[in-house]
Amino acid sequence: MIILVLLGLTSCNSRQEVFHFTRFAMDTVIDYTILAESHETAQQMMLSAQDEMDRISDLLWEENPKSEIYRFNLAKDSIHTTEEVYQLLERAKQYYKDTQTIFDISIKA
Repeated sequence: MIILVLLGLTSCNSRQEVFHFTRFAMDTVIDYTILAESHETAQQMMLSAQDEMDRISDLLWEENPKSEIYRFNLAKDSIHTTEEVYQLLERAKQYYKDTQTIFDISIKA
């Protein structure tokens, strides 16, 4: 389970409440805890975060046929990818080296 906490950026004088939402993405339950002035504002914030989760899924989730990583895993030759995915893979490769192979994005848990 992934827990994301989003804080509304509003005036210090305003009265804020805590709102909870649960969604599902990339085979994971996501609990959102959001501090906002109203349920409507909190819901908009949650939907923005959910949109970003969907965008990430479309780029990176290995089980999503639309994702670049899904295509990469099926490729028998090189593929073209976006700069964002390329940079992420480069960073992951560096973490792999820095952690002496402990961080390995090629291993599925």
